[in-house]
Amino acid sequence: MNQIQNIRKRLSVDLAKSIEISLQKYYGLFKIIEDKEKYNLYLVDKEENSDIYFGIIKETNDSSGHYIHFSLKPTNNSKVESSTSSTKISDFQNFLNNWLENLKFYEEDSVLNDPLIRGYRDEFYLDYQITDNNADFEGFSYLQQKQLSDFFEKLIDEFEDLEDLKDENSSKLIETVKKDISELNSILTSETKNGFMKKFSLVLAKTRKRSLKVCDFILKEFTKEIIKKGTEFAFNCLKDNMLNLPN
Repeated sequence: MNQIQNIRKRLSVDLAKSIEISLQKYYGLFKIIEDKEKYNLYLVDKEENSDIYFGIIKETNDSSGHYIHFSLKPTNNSKVESSTSSTKISDFQNFLNNWLENLKFYEEDSVLNDPLIRGYRDEFYLDYQITDNNADFEGFSYLQQKQLSDFFEKLIDEFEDLEDLKDENSSKLIETVKKDISELNSILTSETKNGFMKKFSLVLAKTRKRSLKVCDFILKEFTKEIIKKGTEFAFNCLKDNMLNLPN
């Protein structure tokens, strides 16, 4: 029978203890790839099209000490290329922390990465962030995943029947939105609650930039099908902003 992989057991106790605090602090910015060949631990950017990564290849011990062999991209603040290196465990934390800080930097608002969409995303996420204590570390329950999946499938079908949204300017957008929603549905079981809601908020943000009408339709359907029927999701908007929900 297949078992859940305990990645800790691939690392020495000293190494696992030294990196867990940092990984906890930056959790949500990266994904752990469990079965990356030739790596004992492999972290990648949460953004699907990014090639940023940090991988621990192996540990060695000799008369001069305990060494960690690793590969990463970007190499540091001034070099965007990848590189492979090794260092004593006492210095390894500095390399990992610097990589995590750079990952955080890339996620911050900037004129270089469409601050308008990011602002819209953050505005939606303020309402749709899950308030559960475990929302940043655990996924939705089976019933919640089923409810969300059914909603997204229904939403895609409803786009086909909405003639008032199918003008020359919105037809291409609707096809893009349908594709984005299908991709959301496909990752529903592999994301944390808030990781998923941040991605959903990004879909809303991109849609809003191109068509307020299409965005408003998605929001109203989401409110009707999920929020007002699913208070167990513990959205921020149910706690603080119920009067602001669309009718």
